[in-house]
Amino acid sequence: MKYLLSLLAVMLFIGGCEKTSSPISNNPPTSTGALYFSFDKVNAPAAVKTLTTILSRLGYTTIEKTINIATDTSASILFEQVAIGTWKIKVDAKDENEKVLYTGQSEVIVLENSVSQVNLVLTPVSSGVGSVQINVTWGQTVSGWYDYENNAVLSKSSSSYENIGVSQPRVYKINNQYYMYYQMIGAISSIGLALSSDGTNWEKYGSVPVLQADSLLWDRGGVVTGPIIFIDGIYIMYYHAYAPSIGTHAVGITKSIDGKSWTKPSGNLIMVNGNYVYHASEVIKKDGKYLLYYVADDNTTGKRAIYLAESENGISWAKVQNDPVLKSSLEWENSGVVFSTIIFEDGIYKAVYSDNGYSTSNFGFATSIDGKTWKKELLPIFTYKNTINNWANAGISYPFLVKVGTQKRIYYMGAVGSNYERRIGFAYMK
Repeated sequence: MKYLLSLLAVMLFIGGCEKTSSPISNNPPTSTGALYFSFDKVNAPAAVKTLTTILSRLGYTTIEKTINIATDTSASILFEQVAIGTWKIKVDAKDENEKVLYTGQSEVIVLENSVSQVNLVLTPVSSGVGSVQINVTWGQTVSGWYDYENNAVLSKSSSSYENIGVSQPRVYKINNQYYMYYQMIGAISSIGLALSSDGTNWEKYGSVPVLQADSLLWDRGGVVTGPIIFIDGIYIMYYHAYAPSIGTHAVGITKSIDGKSWTKPSGNLIMVNGNYVYHASEVIKKDGKYLLYYVADDNTTGKRAIYLAESENGISWAKVQNDPVLKSSLEWENSGVVFSTIIFEDGIYKAVYSDNGYSTSNFGFATSIDGKTWKKELLPIFTYKNTINNWANAGISYPFLVKVGTQKRIYYMGAVGSNYERRIGFAYMK
């Protein structure tokens, strides 16, 4: 039996004159960084109790760390002050008696200020009777993301509705076809629709928006895409808009029977405990209740964060708690945590989120058992530096996590050039 581990190696530049803490033979001072290794505890074989990871390199001290997947709360190992260069990595999966059940090794090239990835195959340790290898994936984490080679998949047109760009994609499968709702950026923001049979090749639905700001309503400042949920035969979108009459951003609802024609019901402005929210990130139905994850200011830090509200009917909402459920806590999240998308899979909530908004360059990943307490990966899973041919060199934002067929994808906005032209692309998991 064989297992595939997806490893994420990230170099965090510390300084060109800093020496590694390990002894070096005939080597000059070198820059150091961090090697980050993560895996999926949920899908680990039952007999495996510990994973020992060993880094070795000629002329350097061997580094070894062990994680107990039965008791440790973390599913990751961080090697700090690793010298830039080629390292040999070996992983032993052991049982409770420290017997090695699976082992594998490979090389990883640690580069300065960039992300490297290596796929490591763990094979059974033979007892002299041979073994049969079966292709089973274990430990392939959300870190194994690859940018689509032909990005971008959706760009602006000459229409005044989107002559500045397109952004904030959200992809849903409706009637055996993929629907991408996206922000049309023109003089006033509106919502457009593109259709696809495979989630890769997209054709815009008509030349006008499927939802526009209304000069007579609260949303006359412009409307932006939001999460969609299907309730009693009707699609409901929780869209974001600027409300000039109240001087802030807010969330309202719009309804559709077919996903193409949308109407705004009377009194469609949503409030959560009297506070207007900036942006609805996700809506999930679980155990007879609706969960709304939304962006608002964290009054403690002044940064934007993700909050949670609950509803019995998807219309009237109440805050679950006053504090955010997901907020800035890592160095790369220095401007806040925003624009998450969340799926419930294999009994676990999984979130991909952005760190800053329009000028962001990082996507993070977090998991939760109850949807309220979240555990984050320590490092970003995707940055603008991962984009193919540098197509989004001015930044990425608005990640949307979805499964297309059997493949997990993150659709996102990518910006390019000094004029910050916004387009839409996607990354996929191998």
